Amino acid sequence: MAEFKGPFGAKIGKAEFDNYVNRFQKNNPKKTKSVIFHRETFERILSNPDVFSVSVFYGEDDNGLDTVLLVGRDKNNELIYATAENRGGPCPPYC
Repeated sequence: MAEFKGPFGAKIGKAEFDNYVNRFQKNNPKKTKSVIFHRETFERILSNPDVFSVSVFYGEDDNGLDTVLLVGRDKNNELIYATAENRGGPCPPYC
């Protein structure tokens, strides 16, 4: 496993956000555009005192649709499977 470095994450502006999203959607017109999670999903993950960071994994559900999975990581960068979340609302249709 690669050594954990960080912090990861930085605020970006609307133009950069739109550029990334538009490029992906142009190159992948039939793929899921996004997956929506309610605030409570993130609060459940972050309520675990061992969570240091959160990873977002790309996945494919049982129907062949793209999805993302969220899971907390501890300070050693190990996955905390008890915090794993999925079942977000795919866009489309939940856009």
